[in-house]
Amino acid sequence: MSSSRQAQQFCSDSSSPLEALLNGREAASGSYSVYKLVESLTFDDLARMARAADESRESQMVAAVLGVSPSTVRRRFKHPGKLLNPDQGGRALRFSQVLTKAQDILGDRLTASRWFFEPAIGLGGEAPARLLLNPFGYELVVDLMTRIEYGVYH
Repeated sequence: MSSSRQAQQFCSDSSSPLEALLNGREAASGSYSVYKLVESLTFDDLARMARAADESRESQMVAAVLGVSPSTVRRRFKHPGKLLNPDQGGRALRFSQVLTKAQDILGDRLTASRWFFEPAIGLGGEAPARLLLNPFGYELVVDLMTRIEYGVYH
């Protein structure tokens, strides 16, 4: 499934992490739109997405998306309007899609947030947040969520 279709599919309610990340922007409808969206995301958009997912894990979530230490995250909070680089923007989009879908499947945002950071047997003992750092891990997480949604995996 293309990123643009995923952006539309995972955008299901106005308080979702994806909606928070988009911050009023229209959901991407094609590859070029996804490219432009990823290029326009700021640190503030990412922080808003993390708060929408779980306020108590905001810094942990931001650090996971950026692939940086908590001290680096604290420094970045001082410059909320700074653009994310394209790699970070792409990861922010993937994280928001997965978190939104996890909320839909698991029933609430706190359960989804906890699942997101805990080791999963279906992911070889890795936490979904860790696997989302690359596109191949993203596919594994989406596959696991689909299996959970359809009851093929508990």
